[in-house]
Amino acid sequence: MKKNNVYIMISAAILSIGIIVLGYCISYGILHFHQFNRYVSVKGLSDRKVQADNVIWKINYNATATSLSKLYQKINTDQQLIKSFLLENGIDKKNIYFGSISTSQNTKKVDKNGQEESSYIEYSSYGDVTVTTSQVTLIQSLSQKVIDLVSKDVLISSNDVQYYYTKLNEIKPEMLKLATNNAKLAAWKFAENAQANLGSLRQASQGLFTISNADHSYGNSDPSKVIRVVVNAEYFIK
Repeated sequence: MKKNNVYIMISAAILSIGIIVLGYCISYGILHFHQFNRYVSVKGLSDRKVQADNVIWKINYNATATSLSKLYQKINTDQQLIKSFLLENGIDKKNIYFGSISTSQNTKKVDKNGQEESSYIEYSSYGDVTVTTSQVTLIQSLSQKVIDLVSKDVLISSNDVQYYYTKLNEIKPEMLKLATNNAKLAAWKFAENAQANLGSLRQASQGLFTISNADHSYGNSDPSKVIRVVVNAEYFIK
């Protein structure tokens, strides 16, 4: 009986030691797991101011006449005046594109003292000319001078200038590098404030490049642009 009691006591002691060791191992494993998963999420921003390097200028013009033959003559005259205006001010002929012409017919009534006297048919035409060029500064100035065409009896219905930046691929690598460095710097400052050490990169992702106007609005009405990209990164903290 005494011998059996000894065996029981020894077994219980071994079991207790095993539980203690197992508990330590589990505790160490959990602690190690949490330390391994200590990380900080940061964002790195890179932005750059640029000037548009391409411009599309579209001029819409109208003409009216009392016959189709007169309307044709008016359209031809207006197109020649517009073309001469552009060429004389430094626009290359190959950068000038005249669009198609649309026409409409309307019946006009002439009233006198509130009574209908007569009616006639009026023909109208609508056309456009587009200038595509890298001469951004020239177009900025020239688009303000279309009044010169109006003074020559050319009816301008709209004068729209759109500015674009086309060299994004050339600056992408440098901007991404700067955004990544800024993200790492933010992570390092966080670790320093937390009295910890910055570890290796856990993961990173790149946001989309955006191009906005200088006032941060979107559209193409401003030749001054701001390009921006954000990099999201996670760094381990030791």
